[in-house]
Amino acid sequence: MDFFYLFYALKLKIKQLMTMKKLFILILTLAIVDVAFPQQEYQFTQNMFNHFGVNPGYAGFNKAICVNLQGRNQWMGFGGEPKTYQLTVDGYVNPLMGGLGLTIYKDILGAADRTYIKGAYAYNFVVGRGNLGIGLQLGLLNDVIDFNKFKAFDANDPVINPKTKASDMFFDINFGIFYEIQNKIYFGASSSQMIEGKGFKGYAQTLATSQNARHYYFIAGYTFNVSSKVDFIPSVFVKSDGASTQYDVNALILFDKKFWGGVSYRYEDAVAFLVGMYFKSYKIGISYDFTTSEIGKNNYSDGTWEVMASYCFKIVKPYKPTAHKTTRFL
Repeated sequence: MDFFYLFYALKLKIKQLMTMKKLFILILTLAIVDVAFPQQEYQFTQNMFNHFGVNPGYAGFNKAICVNLQGRNQWMGFGGEPKTYQLTVDGYVNPLMGGLGLTIYKDILGAADRTYIKGAYAYNFVVGRGNLGIGLQLGLLNDVIDFNKFKAFDANDPVINPKTKASDMFFDINFGIFYEIQNKIYFGASSSQMIEGKGFKGYAQTLATSQNARHYYFIAGYTFNVSSKVDFIPSVFVKSDGASTQYDVNALILFDKKFWGGVSYRYEDAVAFLVGMYFKSYKIGISYDFTTSEIGKNNYSDGTWEVMASYCFKIVKPYKPTAHKTTRFL
């Protein structure tokens, strides 16, 4: 998500914060967010269940058609808090020797609304004991700022007064590589918003600007078979825009290949708990983040809920028995 928008969303809370202590904490939070977490793109706690969401090189790795839906309500109770929704679909296509994928996401933050549609292709091939995917993703990003949702301190403020919407469209390119060995160990690297487009050039009078920063991602994980029924699955998720870096450290316990539970730590941001289950071809999970930044410490947020649902299936041609005549059986 674009933290230019977060700055404005949090700024609107100043009028509601009546005590000097709350005002001080808010100013401190703005400084922390702006310096430590200038990430523009969305984030999900359950990142380990949807590699394709951040790495186009993963498209087609399941050798099936997989549909993944995620929803996140961040910093609940704050007012104007981020809400993010993502739908991904990917599958392997034999004639193309790789996978195709589609991603649609919407990120809402106060007066800002960001919608992204992107399509990907990944070439899959065997390298050593594992499979390697190299993917390219092209997309369109639509940014909207609704000035009707701003509350001006000064009724004559020329920045807020225009009762209108600023909207702009970006073209984007993402790239990623993903390597997996026998469904046991994986790692991948990717980059998004590689063009670093700048928008709202025609809205100089509103101070509305949007600069897409190039992002870099690294993911890795390993499955330890503790016993015939228990697996321990640690993983890491690192994201950076070149100026700052944030990382998630995750640890899951999978029981009987059906149920999982675990914990995730996001540096200087949150501690999260995850639970979920596999049911036939379905995968359902839920997580809750306890905010550890100043927003959470001072009870401005009720935490973050996130849900995930996934379904994978294969298209199998029905078998048609055929009969043939032979001179051996007349």
